[in-house]
Amino acid sequence: MSREQYRAANSRIFPVVMIILGYFLITFLLALVAGQGSWKVWVQLIFTIAAIIVSVTAFLKDREIKACSIALMGSCALAYVVIVLFNNTVGVYAYVFALIVASMAFLNVKLTIYGNSVAIIANLLRIIINKCDLTSSIIDMFSLLLLAASCITVTRLLIRFNEENMSSIMEAAKAQETTNQTMAQVADDISAHFTEAMKMVAELKECIETSNFAMENIAESTELTAESIQEQASMCVEIHASSDTAEGEIRSMLEASDRTMQTINEGSDEIMKLKEQAENVALASDVTVQVISKLTDQIGNVQEFIGTILNIAGKTNLLALNASIEAARAGEAGKGFAVVAEEIRQLSAQTKEASNNITTIIHNLNMGAQSANESIEASAASVHTQNEMIDSMRARFDDIYQEMTSLSSKVKNTEASVNTILTSTDTISENITHLSATSEEVAASSTEGLRTSEKSVENMNCCKEILEEIASLAQKLKVG
Repeated sequence: MSREQYRAANSRIFPVVMIILGYFLITFLLALVAGQGSWKVWVQLIFTIAAIIVSVTAFLKDREIKACSIALMGSCALAYVVIVLFNNTVGVYAYVFALIVASMAFLNVKLTIYGNSVAIIANLLRIIINKCDLTSSIIDMFSLLLLAASCITVTRLLIRFNEENMSSIMEAAKAQETTNQTMAQVADDISAHFTEAMKMVAELKECIETSNFAMENIAESTELTAESIQEQASMCVEIHASSDTAEGEIRSMLEASDRTMQTINEGSDEIMKLKEQAENVALASDVTVQVISKLTDQIGNVQEFIGTILNIAGKTNLLALNASIEAARAGEAGKGFAVVAEEIRQLSAQTKEASNNITTIIHNLNMGAQSANESIEASAASVHTQNEMIDSMRARFDDIYQEMTSLSSKVKNTEASVNTILTSTDTISENITHLSATSEEVAASSTEGLRTSEKSVENMNCCKEILEEIASLAQKLKVG
């Protein structure tokens, strides 16, 4: 069994052991209190206390090991043997059935056999030592046979359970072995395909090197036209069109920037209004707290008045009782006075009951007022936090406004630069003729690079197919 299994088993066995030993402990203590404290009772009590100490210590120290289970079952079994040998109470043998069933939780055949043997031998010695009448002897023998049958049944069930588990474990082991073989085969296939992939990668590397060489030729050719490119880089027709577009976008950016700044100002004003509303809420919360505090004080005064009423009602009730006694002493002449005294007593009782109900209502009202006071104080704290967040947000809006102002200035500068670029695009045609010869060299190098790229694409397709096969093998490995 694993540590987790021992922990689960010991956690279930420990309460059973404590219940049995606790029952024995209470029984012996009651016997001592009743004056039946013979030496046998003391021996049983000592062994019971020792078993409880050992069980609790073992369980608290480490419930996830086998030693804990041995300590639990061993200490309880030893205490049971002593009790069986020294106790003549009918039915004491029955407590072992709980231990027999509990021992199955450990799935340990040897532990179960040892425990069952101890139980049978202890009860057999009890029958031999304690000589009883025929009826008791028959009951004890029948109980012993029942105990033996139970022990045998439990042991067989546990053995059968272990055998079935072992069969399941063996089948699982065979299935795992088959899976491992499949995984090994798939791993070999993956290794083979990866070897092919490495070859493809090597060819791809050569193609890439060829492409790099062609690109170097292109670079050398482009260096010859560097001066012409520098002169016309900012003056081509595409730049002219892009500059027009950029100018329109810059104007849109300026308009959007103005709208954004206006929105920021409006948002800042709204934040100030929100802060004022929050401050009003905080002020109202403070006023409400003060009102509730005064209400709580008034409730306390009402409670004092109710106490005075209850005191008067009690004295009135006592006065009515005294009046009834005096009326009884007066005889026939005091009957009318007795009726009045009874009515006064009833009114006093009703007054007391009503006062108690009012006291309950006032108490509930006081509790509600305290809860409302706490809620309002929490709301006030939230409003204070909200004010801090509003101040922080306003500061951020100010920062955004400053950044937008700076951005607007930079956009205006960019617009001026674009206008300068547009004025130089008219000279682009004069420099195009100088690039024709170099363009032919670039075209030749580009053709070579294109052929190399096509070969690279073919190799990449092969690599893709191999990788797809590897993915399929990996899926097989996952399913296996």
